[in-house]
Amino acid sequence: MYPLKYSLITLSLCSALLSAQTHAAGIQIINTDGAGEGFNDATVVSTIGGNSATTLGAQRLAVFNRAADILNATFDIAVTVNVNSSFDPLFCDTNSATLGSAGAANYQFVNDGGVWTVYADALANQL
Repeated sequence: MYPLKYSLITLSLCSALLSAQTHAAGIQIINTDGAGEGFNDATVVSTIGGNSATTLGAQRLAVFNRAADILNATFDIAVTVNVNSSFDPLFCDTNSATLGSAGAANYQFVNDGGVWTVYADALANQL
């Protein structure tokens, strides 16, 4: 059902970098899955492709954290960007599939000289 997950799982987990970023600015993955599903799926699996996590949920979360690491290393992000994340099944039929989706959880209205502009929280904080 998740053909992409097996290729994504091959990304490695850089645990030293993750632990160093726990309180640092930048993208932080926030696990919003419920008990026993998604990132919290306790199904025991073998390590694969440098991903040292031993449950399916932990491997999924490791991939998301690795993606955050790459973005944090690529872009100068001066504020903490909390990304509420889950690993839920998305729409799929014989003709199309949604592999993932994302969007800002909150927005801010900023008055810039009498002109109101709407920014996603992270961008408003960065500005």
